[in-house]
Amino acid sequence: MANGKKELDDRLQKWQEAGIITSEEADAIREYEALTESQRISPRQIMLYVGGLFILMAVGFGLQMRWDELGSLGRMLAVSVPTLGLWAAGELLRRRREWLPQSGAQVLWAVASLLSAVSLGVIFYELDLSGDVPLLILVSSVLATGLAGVAFVLLTTVAQSITFHLLGSLAWFSLYAWIVDTFYAQPPKGYQSVALVTFLIGGGLWLALSEWLRARRRTDLVVVSRVFGALTILGGSFTLAMDPDRLWAAGWHKAAMEAIAFLASVAFIAASVKRQSQVFLYSGAAFLLLVITYVNFEHFADRIGIPIALLITGAVLIALGLATGRLSRWIGAAR
Repeated sequence: MANGKKELDDRLQKWQEAGIITSEEADAIREYEALTESQRISPRQIMLYVGGLFILMAVGFGLQMRWDELGSLGRMLAVSVPTLGLWAAGELLRRRREWLPQSGAQVLWAVASLLSAVSLGVIFYELDLSGDVPLLILVSSVLATGLAGVAFVLLTTVAQSITFHLLGSLAWFSLYAWIVDTFYAQPPKGYQSVALVTFLIGGGLWLALSEWLRARRRTDLVVVSRVFGALTILGGSFTLAMDPDRLWAAGWHKAAMEAIAFLASVAFIAASVKRQSQVFLYSGAAFLLLVITYVNFEHFADRIGIPIALLITGAVLIALGLATGRLSRWIGAAR
């Protein structure tokens, strides 16, 4: 990699001396090549990420096997000490500007962010700060998201972005789970509306972040935010649409939520044309198929029969496949 950079610098210098390019154009080429290089996945990076996965598995299996033997203090130390060690080691590597230490810092901080959620959850549980498990998960994931956000700011890479989005999404879905757990026995009117707003805000924040990154030409990070934004909004609305009838104050409320899930999917397909985004296109098409299939079997299978319901679903799938293929090619050509 170092040889490739030296070769590029030598070549740019020769072109500059020959008057083919200006110094500003040479700097732009170097910046572009550096960004392209940062997006490539090398075998060494794969080994680093696999190693991080093994660290997570080691902590998980270790806790599972020795949970009862460790005692309260032992359990807290078993998760907090490795987590703090990973944060510290990642900071030491982050201060070095070479490519390999920076890649190592990415992996260590990504694993540390995920372990932070586990560590905080174990500590809160052992200190008996909350007997409400959904609330405990919610608080732990929110705090871990804050730590992952700091890591993302200090080390703005795809690895940190994915970790930050994972924990943030866990926080939003934990909020939904807490709402369900709190009001499940006797859901009040407006319960689904509160849950829907939760998903819309969470997904909207991810999409707003994607636009902020897009304005700064961080295309590698835009995709991550768009994926999580689309999944949060579409997944949330579809999950609510599948709520059983007994959780709805009135029958038409369920139909309205199904319509919202349908319209949200269509909206993402339309937005894919506006934003030239294949992420929006495929996520919208996938959830549109799920919504149509669910509504088909939920409301019409008994009336028209299973074979006809399957026929309609198959026709919709073929139509979506043809439409998304054409749109995808058009978006690719427009880019």
